Amino acid sequence: MTLPSDFVPRCKEFNIITVSSGRPHRIAKIIFGSDGSIYVTFPSFSRSDGLAAVLTLTGDAKYPASLDLAKYGKVTGHRVKYSHHPDGLAHFSQKKKVRSEIRRKACPLNLQIGHLFTIQLQGVHAFNPPRPSDTAHPIIITIEGEIRTLKIVCFRTQLSKIQTNLAGQREGRPIFMRTRDGSLRPGVAIAPPQESPFGDSMLFLIPEEVTPSSEDQEPFLMFLGGFDYYEAALDLSQGTSFLGLLYPCSDFNKLRSMIGTIDLPSFQAEKPI
Repeated sequence: MTLPSDFVPRCKEFNIITVSSGRPHRIAKIIFGSDGSIYVTFPSFSRSDGLAAVLTLTGDAKYPASLDLAKYGKVTGHRVKYSHHPDGLAHFSQKKKVRSEIRRKACPLNLQIGHLFTIQLQGVHAFNPPRPSDTAHPIIITIEGEIRTLKIVCFRTQLSKIQTNLAGQREGRPIFMRTRDGSLRPGVAIAPPQESPFGDSMLFLIPEEVTPSSEDQEPFLMFLGGFDYYEAALDLSQGTSFLGLLYPCSDFNKLRSMIGTIDLPSFQAEKPI
């Protein structure tokens, strides 16, 4: 896996793109709002039938196999947007199509340091390239060989707290971040525009191949975000909650009748695509 070497490009919008066998596949788009909000969208995934939920993890839970979104969430026939606002409100929505009822009060952004969200996927071929008219700054992750399951973990920190021994031209140099467990991990750094309310913050995206949770070869997309304060998230004896999103959704119509949907009535589809 080849990682880009730019240290902290600043832009309002970023496309996270993997290149496999010479073909680009947009995994997600990250948007920095003018009020400091952070948005994550998945406009290029081939499926739009999904499950959105507020999940709780306790000490006896096994991540990620035991996360049953159908038990705690509702279905949607749209590719929803994840929002994390400055006050900590985190939710899924889609303007005029989806009710933002899958929500929770996560860590406010002025206090949020560390794990912000995780994207996990299988089958990069199921993600289309961005449209030619899309002007978002591209962040390219080149995949070498066959990677079945890819995980991208996003950490958030302050630029003013970054310590580096890099000097001179950074081109061609990999970037590494030392995480809380002490390991040094390569990744991609991005930042909002300088004039942003959180202009001193940056996101560090760590892509890695992970072991598939099953032998199923079907493409999927999973997103986890909206976490508690770091200390609270680690205290599983008390339980910690967060938001989960999964595409595709098996037995979409059956589940919709059983657990309901977050789609507005005029935008409900029998066979979402």
